Amino acid sequence: AWHAANQSLITRLDAGQVTMATVRERRWPDTLSALGLDDPALATALDARLVETFIGGVRLFEDVGTLPEDLRERFHVGIITNGADDDALDSQRTKAARTGLLARVDSFLASDAAGARKPGARIFHLALERAGIAPDEALYVGDNIINDIVGAKRAGMMSVLIWRAPEPRPTLEGDERPAQVIETLRELPAFLATL
Repeated sequence: AWHAANQSLITRLDAGQVTMATVRERRWPDTLSALGLDDPALATALDARLVETFIGGVRLFEDVGTLPEDLRERFHVGIITNGADDDALDSQRTKAARTGLLARVDSFLASDAAGARKPGARIFHLALERAGIAPDEALYVGDNIINDIVGAKRAGMMSVLIWRAPEPRPTLEGDERPAQVIETLRELPAFLATL
């Protein structure tokens, strides 16, 4: 029931019919409804438990701390992410703030606030416009081939894939082929130096 309810919500999210905040609001009521239960208090309790468990497990990769402190002196550093941009505990903004990422960037744009989702070019263009940066002057680093690499490239940006998966790197062609593949953010400064 959980999987079916959430898949339905995610399908509507991807179609632009709802926001991530709506997905959050409906995930448990829709699940319980599929089980023949109408229990708003239980839905609220389940959501609180899910968020508490999820947020408690959110951690930064250790290599985030290896990025040079002067990176923001040389580049505009921003985050473009799919998700909610509100004060809920499981919103992308809250997660970025709690992990210290928000303090390390110049800009932050979540899909709910943008009204567009990755891999669509619109969210990338909006972030670039707000930062005053042309697409051909930008580099996007991401770990999702479709949302990050294909999305950034279709928006006219150079892309870097960070491949943290234990599986071998896939063979990437066309829009899926980034300018560079790295396994750790420690490799990023050397690549930036070549640009």
